[in-house]
Amino acid sequence: MAANALSQYDEFKDIDVVADAEKIMQGVDLIADEIQKRVIDARASGEKQPIFIFLGEDHSRPAHILHGIALMAVLMKRGVSFAYSHELENNYLSRIFQKYVSGPTEKLQEIWKNLAANDHDNSLSMHALIAFGASLNADHTLDNLRRFCIKNDIPTTLSDAAVDGEQRLDLGDESTLESVLSSLQTIPDDFLDSLHPDGIFVRNHHILKQAGNLAAKAEDVDVVLVQCGLGHIAGHEGAGWKTEQSLVGMCRERGLPYFAIPLVTDDDNEVNIYAYREILTGNAFLRRDLPVMRARYDPSTGQGHPLLDAHFSSRDVEAAYINAILKHPYFAKLGLDQLIQTPDQYEATSDKVREAIIPVLTGEEDSLPKLIK
Repeated sequence: MAANALSQYDEFKDIDVVADAEKIMQGVDLIADEIQKRVIDARASGEKQPIFIFLGEDHSRPAHILHGIALMAVLMKRGVSFAYSHELENNYLSRIFQKYVSGPTEKLQEIWKNLAANDHDNSLSMHALIAFGASLNADHTLDNLRRFCIKNDIPTTLSDAAVDGEQRLDLGDESTLESVLSSLQTIPDDFLDSLHPDGIFVRNHHILKQAGNLAAKAEDVDVVLVQCGLGHIAGHEGAGWKTEQSLVGMCRERGLPYFAIPLVTDDDNEVNIYAYREILTGNAFLRRDLPVMRARYDPSTGQGHPLLDAHFSSRDVEAAYINAILKHPYFAKLGLDQLIQTPDQYEATSDKVREAIIPVLTGEEDSLPKLIK
């Protein structure tokens, strides 16, 4: 693989893809070693509670997401069973129902209720994300993540609290309201911003609740990999997010086993003090020096957003970069080169899944065919 595999794109003439691939893979085996050791120790002691593994990332950085995919692939090869908690609003599927299916009629509402109730491993939700869920952050990389989970029948959950169009917590969502009451012990008089310290506390409560529910549903799961923004792990001093209200803080309070993996990059200007402190407890592994590129897109144009420090001018460029990474021998040895898709194939896959999922949402078909293999 040529070091300048992206030289056809002006913004990437100086990018060394091999170096970036090696940066991502460094530490993956060591982290897997630590997780495997903890699993073996838990099995030997008769511990039944799965270990929560917090993958703290910057959602806009493809390298962070690829690091998580590589870790899952290594754990699979080692026989460590796991489920995956995806930081996305838990009511995503119902929003898709409302947006893309005419109605709602009483019959459709009953169909949707049954589909959501029976989507135990969230496979339908993950397919819906591929069909309809263009992201403003690292879209092509997230598609690889979701296809990996579907291909390998990994039990998943969408873990976050619901929000409205203004990024306020949606108290009309039953699960979100339950987390508000459980964490804050009251219903706010006014709206609750999802990034306000109280909003983050509610979301952390919801993420851990969903991860716990997933662990209870999945059989013989050793760990639950919880994908989340870095600040959810142990708090964020600058934003006022408290350690005791973080995922780590709640695990400590409840006596739940956990291990944190904060991911940071060379150009992170703000040190997440709480996440770094967690390293000192022996319950974390800090991954530094990951590639810096961000994939952020303007919702009105679909192009790279220059005001948000986007390094990719379009999703096509992101796709080329990710595919070049996946061709590296380390990723190929894990079978991850099978995820490679050109931008045209990416769109074709989305179209194929969309065509198959609409009849399921309308009740014309009982289940999805196996589209992603």
